[in-house]
Amino acid sequence: MTTQRKKVPPLIEGNTLVRTKVRSWTGQAKDKKASNMLAETAATTTNWVWGNVKIVDPAVLAAIKTITGAVTNYLRGTSPSPVDGSYLVGGLPDWDNGWRLLPNALSEKVYRALGEFESQFKAEVEKIREALPDALARARAENPNLAKDVDVDEIIASKFEFDVSRSIITNTQDIRVQGSKAFIDAVKADVQKAQADKLSDIQTHCANTVVDVARHLAKSCADYDSNKKGKARLLGVDTMDKARDLVAIIPTLNISNDARIDKAVSDLVGIIGNKSGAELRKDDETRKTVGEEASKLADNIDKLFN
Repeated sequence: MTTQRKKVPPLIEGNTLVRTKVRSWTGQAKDKKASNMLAETAATTTNWVWGNVKIVDPAVLAAIKTITGAVTNYLRGTSPSPVDGSYLVGGLPDWDNGWRLLPNALSEKVYRALGEFESQFKAEVEKIREALPDALARARAENPNLAKDVDVDEIIASKFEFDVSRSIITNTQDIRVQGSKAFIDAVKADVQKAQADKLSDIQTHCANTVVDVARHLAKSCADYDSNKKGKARLLGVDTMDKARDLVAIIPTLNISNDARIDKAVSDLVGIIGNKSGAELRKDDETRKTVGEEASKLADNIDKLFN
C-alpha cells in the first residue's frame, strides 16, 4: 500500500520565516531635575515637557548602535553581509509582526551573516562593559548635578539583546482546531487567503526589486560624469555588484515560478553580462546602450505588474 504525498504549497515547501530582535542601551534616562528645569524655562509643567540626561558619553555606544542598525538594514537589503559583502538586494519580503520570508536557498547565507553580526555585537558588549566604569566616572566629574549612578552588570544584562527567531509557515492541511465543520473551513479559508495575499505581495516585491535595480543602473549610466570625482561620478563597483547579487537572489524569491520574473532576470543578465563598472565608465557607447536597455527593461516590468 502506498500513501500519496500531500501537496504542499510552494510558499511553505521552500521557505521559512526569520525575525530578529536587536537592541542596545541608549545611555540616557528620564530625569526629574532636568524635567523641572526644562519646564521652568518653558513656563510650563512636567505634564508637557520632560528632560533626559546622558548617563555616559554617546561615543561609548556608537559602535554597537552601528551594528544594531546594520542587522535590520541587511535584511532590508540596504547593508552588506559582514561575511562576504554581498547584498540581499530588495531585502527579504515582510511577512507579519516583524517576520520576514526566508527562502531555504538563502538560509545558510543569511544565518551565517546573522551569526557574524551576533559575534560582533557580543564582542562590542564586552568592550562596553570594560569602558563603562571610566565613562561613568567621567560623567560624574563633568556633569555632577545631573549624573546618575548605574549598576554596570545590570545594564549589560538588561539593556542589550540579540535574538534570532525562526518559524515555519502554517500549512492549512495541518490546521487542527476543534469546532463545527463550518468553523474549521472558515479558519482554513482565512489562512489560505492570507497566504495567497502574501504570495501576491512577494511576487510584486520581486518585480519591483528588478525594476528598482534596473532603473538605478540606467540612471547611473545616464548621470555618469567623468569630470566629477569620487561618488559624484556615480557608476561605481557597487552598482554592478548589486545587479549581480539581484540575479542570484530573485530566483529564490520567485516562489510562484512567475515566468515574467524569470525572463526579467534573464534579460538583466543579458544587459550586464560580464561588464564591469570600469568598462562602462570608459566606453561611452557601451554605457549608453546598457543604460537604455536597463531603462526599457524597467519600463516593461513596471507595466506588467503595476
